[in-house]
Amino acid sequence: MKNNFPELQILISKYNPQIICLQETKVTDDKQINLKNFKAYHKSAIPTKTNPSAGTSIYIHHDITQSPVKIKTNNHFIATRITIHNKFITKCNGYIKPNSLIKSQELKHLIKQIPKPFILLGDFNAHNKIWECSTSNAQGIHLEKTIIESDLCLIKPTKATMYHDHTNTSSTIDLAMTTPAIFQDIEWDAEDDLHGSDHYLIILSIKNIRNYDLKRINYNKTDWAAFKNMTEERMKNFNTIDDESMNKWIKIITTIINQITPVIKNKSACNFCDEKLHEQHLVECKTMMIFGNDIRSPQILKKFSREKTSII
Repeated sequence: MKNNFPELQILISKYNPQIICLQETKVTDDKQINLKNFKAYHKSAIPTKTNPSAGTSIYIHHDITQSPVKIKTNNHFIATRITIHNKFITKCNGYIKPNSLIKSQELKHLIKQIPKPFILLGDFNAHNKIWECSTSNAQGIHLEKTIIESDLCLIKPTKATMYHDHTNTSSTIDLAMTTPAIFQDIEWDAEDDLHGSDHYLIILSIKNIRNYDLKRINYNKTDWAAFKNMTEERMKNFNTIDDESMNKWIKIITTIINQITPVIKNKSACNFCDEKLHEQHLVECKTMMIFGNDIRSPQILKKFSREKTSII
């Protein structure tokens, strides 16, 4: 972080951010860096005989009401709760080292500690074809399973997030995911300049968050046999699905899953999520994660109906 500090100052001046999340800072407890007008929260890097390893930081502008969130983890994740548009939202920032593996069960334990609604983001070193990597690694598979089973929505990147200078290749390992209630309130963008790093700057913008009540969908009790029969019936008149029909197919799948999946009503109300919007956002997120661009092909849907138990 120290080497790239001048570039960071330039970017702060350019974008005037309210929140800054940094990963792999390599900054130990005794050398933490402060930013003017920002309060800092750190998960310090691990000292080694050569260079410090890992480390994460969140910087939040003093104008924002904020507080730290305690999460029990041995990994490099930190969380803070902020007030934005008169609503609470939690931001959790994390880093997973390239040679480490955090399995789905451990990730889900972490997620259960984060107050909703939240944005979980960071450098996960998780490769997965779903988010346009050329291959999938073990961390990517565990993260995919976690996203689906935790009812999260992946904010799918529109471009690569890291450049590998030694191989002249790019990958997408910097990710952001949210609870369904605020999924459509987050906009994703990225810089085209590395600014001295090997990762591109990711820019997340939060729009005005609405007031809604929450309802959860119990996917563990979805009738997948009925899903297979109903989707095959609806596909009889389709040979191909073009771009214009893709949204229609998402709505069809959303409707079918809502019909065959029981709903759990929460005991307490949430100020962020409308029941119908929550269903729509969550099922659409899952649909696009599982099928990606291949949703245009009815054959893919038929294959999914046979293999869904290995995904969900």
